[in-house]
Amino acid sequence: MKILILSEAENPHTLKWVSGIKSRDIEVAVWSLSTVKNEFYKKNNIPVYGIGIADNLTGKESGSFGKLVYLTAVSKLKKLINEFQPDILHAHFASSYGLIGALTGFHPFIISVWGKDIYDFPLKSPLHKFIIKYNLAKADKVLSTSEVMKEVTSLYTGKSITVTPFGTDVEKFAPIEKTDSGTITIGSIKALNLKYGQDILLMAFASLVQKHKYENIRLLIVGGGPEEKRYKELAESLEISDKTEFAGKIDYFQIPEYHGKMDIEVYPSRFDSESFGVSIVEAQSCGIPVVVSNVGGLPEVVDNNKTGIVVPKEDMEAVTLELKKLIDDPALRKSMGEAGRKRVFEKYNFEKNLSDMINIYREVTD
Repeated sequence: MKILILSEAENPHTLKWVSGIKSRDIEVAVWSLSTVKNEFYKKNNIPVYGIGIADNLTGKESGSFGKLVYLTAVSKLKKLINEFQPDILHAHFASSYGLIGALTGFHPFIISVWGKDIYDFPLKSPLHKFIIKYNLAKADKVLSTSEVMKEVTSLYTGKSITVTPFGTDVEKFAPIEKTDSGTITIGSIKALNLKYGQDILLMAFASLVQKHKYENIRLLIVGGGPEEKRYKELAESLEISDKTEFAGKIDYFQIPEYHGKMDIEVYPSRFDSESFGVSIVEAQSCGIPVVVSNVGGLPEVVDNNKTGIVVPKEDMEAVTLELKKLIDDPALRKSMGEAGRKRVFEKYNFEKNLSDMINIYREVTD
């Protein structure tokens, strides 16, 4: 079986799926709109084709139709399809990659919806909505990473939608023995973007230090992004810089190490386009209790008050109070961490999620 993946090649989720497919002795290649600099593909002997036309557009939030430049990529993709001769074309992202894949006319064609492609893109205009409906109509199979996003996707297609969680590697993301330093590390691993609400975490942490007089805590913010400068300035203005570390953007393969540095993780995301909490699942797999906001697919991956705590979105006081509860109760942190890891084994073990995906590949080629 030969799979051609259409996706941002350097996205951590792409790397995980491609690596997993390769580990099952399935021939896989990746076609990406951006230039590919990651050495992962070369080291693992996986063909990757980065055409570079999206380098000045990728990641930009815009209501414009600037991304129509993607349409120029269709002929390039058709040429690669003729050369690689895939059995399946799988687009990860229903808008840009979904459109390009749909326009090739290749079948079997699978689309995986990821988040803002289905939450935000079709709401921009009637034309955007038409494009999403067109792309999904051309797909032989439609996949969603979460149940809540499946419901949203069903607004644009009458087709059956299969939930395929991103999942996590429970061997790599495992509890790490910690020495009792007397300091509790609170943190998150996520791109520094307004959407993900790290400013809420910073303010809650400041409240813990200044209002509630906690001295034995530190804050670890992992990730880079457009809000990095502002969040560092916020930490300065809140007078918590001496207790806060900004680790910056890290390599995907360093993520387990950084989870291992934390005792509690917090993900106070603002928007429903937060479709699936990969970092949250990873944290739980590492036996770390989590505090998350009740948006998108986040409550779906947390068993409230058992593996973590769900709070109202943009409620800094609620985040603060739940953090106090976890800081003050080591036994609660331990029990939530253990319950979280057990739940990940049951629902979000990547090896099982990968097997389910490969079964879908076999189903569409039968």
